[in-house]
Amino acid sequence: MVDFIHGHGLRAGTFISPGPWTCAGYVGSWQHEAQDARWFARMGFDFLKYDWCSYLYFVIS
Repeated sequence: MVDFIHGHGLRAGTFISPGPWTCAGYVGSWQHEAQDARWFARMGFDFLKYDWCSYLYFVIS
Protein backbone atom coordinates (compact mmCIF):
# COMPACT_ATOMS: atom_id res chain seq x y z
CA MET A 1 0.00 0.00 0.00
CA VAL A 2 2.78 2.44 0.90
CA ASP A 3 4.54 1.72 -2.41
CA PHE A 4 1.26 2.48 -4.23
CA ILE A 5 0.93 5.79 -2.38
CA HIS A 6 4.58 6.70 -3.05
CA GLY A 7 4.10 5.72 -6.69
CA HIS A 8 1.56 8.53 -6.98
CA GLY A 9 4.03 11.07 -5.59
CA LEU A 10 2.45 11.24 -2.15
CA ARG A 11 3.78 10.57 1.32
CA ALA A 12 2.24 7.94 3.59
CA GLY A 13 1.55 8.25 7.28
CA THR A 14 -0.28 6.38 9.99
CA PHE A 15 -1.93 7.19 13.29
CA ILE A 16 -0.95 5.62 16.63
CA SER A 17 -0.99 6.39 20.33
CA PRO A 18 2.03 6.09 22.63
CA GLY A 19 -0.49 5.24 25.36
CA PRO A 20 -2.39 1.98 25.82
CA TRP A 21 -5.22 3.08 23.51
CA THR A 22 -6.19 5.81 21.05
CA CYS A 23 -8.94 8.38 21.56
CA ALA A 24 -11.18 6.08 19.49
CA GLY A 25 -10.42 3.10 21.76
CA TYR A 26 -8.03 1.17 19.50
CA VAL A 27 -4.89 -0.44 20.92
CA GLY A 28 -1.90 1.90 21.19
CA SER A 29 1.87 1.37 21.44
CA TRP A 30 2.11 1.60 25.23
CA GLN A 31 5.67 0.55 26.23
CA HIS A 32 6.42 -0.54 22.63
CA GLU A 33 6.78 2.87 20.97
CA ALA A 34 10.32 2.31 19.62
CA GLN A 35 9.51 -1.18 18.36
CA ASP A 36 6.37 0.05 16.59
CA ALA A 37 8.18 3.07 15.12
CA ARG A 38 10.87 0.77 13.67
CA TRP A 39 8.16 -1.46 12.14
CA PHE A 40 6.37 1.53 10.56
CA ALA A 41 9.72 2.72 9.15
CA ARG A 42 10.41 -0.74 7.66
CA MET A 43 6.97 -0.63 6.04
CA GLY A 44 7.98 2.66 4.39
CA PHE A 45 5.76 5.14 6.21
CA ASP A 46 7.03 8.70 6.05
CA PHE A 47 5.48 9.98 9.28
CA LEU A 48 3.45 9.01 12.34
CA LYS A 49 0.66 11.05 13.88
CA TYR A 50 0.48 10.60 17.65
CA ASP A 51 -2.75 10.63 19.63
CA TRP A 52 -2.06 11.57 23.26
CA CYS A 53 -5.49 10.83 24.85
CA SER A 54 -4.56 7.91 27.11
CA TYR A 55 -0.80 8.55 27.39
CA LEU A 56 -1.03 11.58 29.65
CA TYR A 57 -3.45 9.78 31.95
CA PHE A 58 -0.92 7.00 32.59
CA VAL A 59 2.11 9.28 32.90
CA ILE A 60 0.42 11.57 35.44
CA SER A 61 -1.20 8.74 37.47
